[in-house]
Amino acid sequence: INSTTLTVDDLNIVLASGAANATAANGAGITIDGASATLTYGSTNDNWIFNKNVNVNGTITATGGELYLGAADSASAHINSYEVMTFNIDSDNDDTNRYFGWFKNGNSGSGTSLMRLIEDGKLLIGDTASHTDDLLQIETPASGGGHGIQIRRNDTNGDQNIGTITFGNNTDTDLAQIKAKTDGDSN
Repeated sequence: INSTTLTVDDLNIVLASGAANATAANGAGITIDGASATLTYGSTNDNWIFNKNVNVNGTITATGGELYLGAADSASAHINSYEVMTFNIDSDNDDTNRYFGWFKNGNSGSGTSLMRLIEDGKLLIGDTASHTDDLLQIETPASGGGHGIQIRRNDTNGDQNIGTITFGNNTDTDLAQIKAKTDGDSN
């Protein structure tokens, strides 16, 4: 077929017709000559492979619930936004135990839990359950861990204010403070 526009009335186009299995269909797809753009089937991971960026003008829905970014030992993952970026949990508002979770050494919510932002606004670091009404809860390990919080300036000047925690409310944002100042001596 050599045509400017190809119109197909059928609802389905079959590629690799007669292939005995996925391995035989490996590499089947569409190639746009001149742009070196391809959409091909890869039998090794049983998936579609795009060799160009995909620009979606609309919504992407992943009903399987998993999204993998990057590649092991070779490519980090990054999510970028030109404007505001929001994240929503429990969008149907039918539960009270949902959370954003950060884990290491695992996939799909498994591995060691590092931090949780639970849906009532509490941030839990080093724990998986809230034990108080406080919005920030930090639990350090019984042994081998740090002491909780460190506030540090990124310089070497020894005689200066090195950290401030300020307490306030909606009408006065500076009701009380805890300040740390050093005179250059150790501890």
